[in-house]
Parts: sequence; structure tokens; C-alpha cells
Amino acid sequence: MYLVLSKADCERLGAPERLHVDLDSITNREAIQIRTMGFRTPRLFKRALRAARLDTDGNEVKDGEDSKMASEGGKVVDFELDYGAWTVLVWLALKRAGVDTDVRALEFDVEEITTADDDEPEPVEVPKDEAPVGLEDSIS
Repeated sequence: MYLVLSKADCERLGAPERLHVDLDSITNREAIQIRTMGFRTPRLFKRALRAARLDTDGNEVKDGEDSKMASEGGKVVDFELDYGAWTVLVWLALKRAGVDTDVRALEFDVEEITTADDDEPEPVEVPKDEAPVGLEDSIS
């Protein structure tokens, strides 16, 4: 997964356009910093990153309910984020991209941040006029 900050945030922070996020491995130093931000364990931090889906009255839409977006005929009109957890996530992604910033002073536009899936490898196209090398070619 990648985080994509606003263009203004990227310029101000000196960050690349896309910040790779890998939460499968957290170092001891990262875990210590995560703890100072109020998340006792990396698992609790990861759990706090999940957004709660909200209906028009601000009530949480539970799993199993119609959790599609209202624009698609569902109940969900908004999401509740743990901004502290997302700040730690952005800090972590910046740190791993070589951008040094203090997590307690980090600011970014929460309305502009998005996520993107990992890039899938591009399919390799073989020109039609080139025949693939087969077993018979390697024997001769």
C-alpha cells in the first residue's frame, strides 16, 4: 500500500509523491515511538488505523449491515478516523522514505491524503515478429 499526500504537503515536507507503507515489520525504535503516541503495542496501533463507517446520523455502520457508500445505495456517508494513528502512519512512511520529521509536530491535510494499492507488475509484451524461445531452440 502507498500513502499519497497532497502536492502541497509533499513539497513542504520534502516527501516523494507516493510513500510506501509496510506494517508487517516494525522495528524496536518505531515501536517505542508508536508507544509514546499512545498505542501500547504495534497491534493496537494497526487496529486504530481502521476507519469506522458512519451513517447520516453519525452512528457506526456495523459489519453485516449495508456498508456500501450512500452514493451506491448504502448507509455510509462518512468515516471516523483515529487521527493520532494516521499521524503515526504518515510519520512512519516518511521516516522510511528518508524524510526526518517530529511525529508530534507533523501536520498534513487530512482531506487530501489518499491510499493507493501496490503497483502490479506490468505485463511484458513480446513483439509479434519475435517467436518465443522454445525447447527445440535450446537443443540445437
